[in-house]
Amino acid sequence: MFKFFLFFLALPGVLLSNSLSCKFEEVYTNGDLQIGQIFIQDSKIRYQYQNQDLYTLIYKANSLYFIRNREPDRFEKILKNKNLFAKIIKIYNDFPDIELEQQFDDLNITLELNQKKNFIKRIGILSEGLALSIYFIDCDNSKIPKNYFKHNPFQEVSL
Repeated sequence: MFKFFLFFLALPGVLLSNSLSCKFEEVYTNGDLQIGQIFIQDSKIRYQYQNQDLYTLIYKANSLYFIRNREPDRFEKILKNKNLFAKIIKIYNDFPDIELEQQFDDLNITLELNQKKNFIKRIGILSEGLALSIYFIDCDNSKIPKNYFKHNPFQEVSL
């Protein structure tokens, strides 16, 4: 249930703003599709699947939390992959001065910009046993409510 690739999905460092909200589509090589919403603000990330059978990830203060969408009153602190989220925040903060091909541990990450080169529209992730693309849609940089990044109490967001 806990999908390893989700830790890479917050890479859309875009629009030179301190906040970002985008819908996303994860497309797998077998044709499966998952959709959701990502929020980034002030070195915090919320990555939420629309499917109630999946979950939400919240990264803040170098900690990562896993909340099942069907059980928003319960959370788990995840010890693995929080360094990856720190890297994602760095990419976001460094945009547009980033490399389009990146290596992190055993993952190859490819970033694809839009035509104006002011937005990461797709992330390709490739590793042993994993290949997918994440597309970012309808992004804007409006201020995001601070409670979206709380894991306890968890603020539900309608997608």
